[in-house]
Amino acid sequence: MADLTRLCTDAGFVGVTTYIQSGNVVFATAIPAAAAKARLEAALAAHMGAGSLGAQVFLRTRPELEALLDAPWIGPADPSRVLAYFLDAPVAPAELAAIRPPGREELRAAGREVLVRYPDGLGSSKLRLPFLGRATGRNMNTVRKMATLAAALEATLAAG
Repeated sequence: MADLTRLCTDAGFVGVTTYIQSGNVVFATAIPAAAAKARLEAALAAHMGAGSLGAQVFLRTRPELEALLDAPWIGPADPSRVLAYFLDAPVAPAELAAIRPPGREELRAAGREVLVRYPDGLGSSKLRLPFLGRATGRNMNTVRKMATLAAALEATLAAG
């Protein structure tokens, strides 16, 4: 994660903080999201070297993360058993409607994310999601931590 921190700082982002070993990073930037995404993807591709597939980046603001945490249907579910799958664009309603959970899983579209509740745990689920090749998933504990880190960064920057 030290490499990711340095890469983000070198790309011009400020207040860079990483969380756990899965590529979660919080930073501030004045450039538009699409430009920040492109800059970070280019930096990751350069870091990984020629012939690598690079890395897909999914950027979200603190309010976007908090909106996921406030999804009313999640209810009292164990946050480690609810995953947000982050995508660049919303899943088409027909694609989501075609998914038939084989167990007790529940799915909901939420903007550019698909939220999935795995009441029996992800490890025992037989659910197949056709969009996984273009998404990354984080459980609600991680989403909450990222929102908290983003709020702390905003407070620090506002304080001067």
